Amino acid sequence: MIFKRIFLTLTITTCLGGYISAQKGKEMIDVWSIRQDIYTLENRITSLIKKDPVLSKMQGLQQFHVFWLGYVGDSIKKSEYLDSSFLYKLRPTYCNLSPRHSLKKKQKYLYLATMTYICDSNGRLLAKGDARRLYAWEPITYMCDYDVAIVKMFSKRKIDVSFMGERLGVYFMIKDEDIWVLDYIKDGYKEYSLEEFVNCCL
Repeated sequence: MIFKRIFLTLTITTCLGGYISAQKGKEMIDVWSIRQDIYTLENRITSLIKKDPVLSKMQGLQQFHVFWLGYVGDSIKKSEYLDSSFLYKLRPTYCNLSPRHSLKKKQKYLYLATMTYICDSNGRLLAKGDARRLYAWEPITYMCDYDVAIVKMFSKRKIDVSFMGERLGVYFMIKDEDIWVLDYIKDGYKEYSLEEFVNCCL
């Protein structure tokens, strides 16, 4: 079985507990069997936030999770993009964390592999990281322009599910039952319907 890795951005807006997801997003969470894993991840991220001297004092924080998923089998075909069946080829990946305590060094914890963005209630990007650690919030030396731009788009559009394709900067977005594509170029993003993107860019 061939297992290849791509980015998946499952945009779950949280306020340190619970998540919001529309019908298609909920369906895919169940298909990928990651509902409990999301709760576990969010609890871990929340514990990291509570340990941060700045973030721990802020209210109404939101988490946006960019999941690292793989797809099984051959490369995804154009027809599979157009009928959305490619979503069912995706699989989650995980990272191992070992506790620092020497008595528990053989015990490992599995968390969904992600890039997680932390934003304030206005959608301003404050930090990013994963289940292992969160990186400095300001100055945001680890942030790229597309980090900031993508988070703004997530917050503005209230995206349910998004994943980045095999080419860096291409994001597939799902809102309700609609799918479209954002291509990050020098002057910003160009937006396509899924059919337009498949026909012109794949």
